[in-house]
Amino acid sequence: MTTQIREKVIFDNEERFIYLVHHKSDTLAYPEIPENHPEIIEIKDTNALEDNELNNIIFSTACYRRYLGTWEIKDGMFYLINLIGKIKLRQQKPILASWFSGTIQIPKGEKIGSDRIHGPIYEQEIHIEIESGIVLEIRTIDNDRDLFINKLEPCSAQSNKKGCLGATFSLITFCFFLIIFFSL
Repeated sequence: MTTQIREKVIFDNEERFIYLVHHKSDTLAYPEIPENHPEIIEIKDTNALEDNELNNIIFSTACYRRYLGTWEIKDGMFYLINLIGKIKLRQQKPILASWFSGTIQIPKGEKIGSDRIHGPIYEQEIHIEIESGIVLEIRTIDNDRDLFINKLEPCSAQSNKKGCLGATFSLITFCFFLIIFFSL
């Protein structure tokens, strides 16, 4: 399967991209858009869209959903602020994403490696837990040190703590490490 283009997110006044979304029992590359939302319209005639490079990407195998969303974390809330492609916002004003509950992952820093299951690994990951569009918790996971120790230090969205550090590891990577270690 072709790697899918990532949704954009504005977090701490910086445009980034959403790396993974953990929603219910699924892990996706993007937050889902609800069907029949009164503030979101579907473009029926996609031939009427401008022929530009972005639309060429959106209507390629790199974007099966046929749209690209831009989101924003602001004042403890999760907003949808723009849509490009087969669906658009009725008005260009932010919509509280009250339909969304889950955790979004935003990479931070340089790419430091990759694994076959999850793809690229960055120096840090920002995990933002959201319930009905309201930010409940923000955690920063440090992947650059102590790779095999899981120490998460939660940060509340209201405390505005910077750099709550922890380390995380992939269970699969850890199991692989154990298999190699015990087979020596």
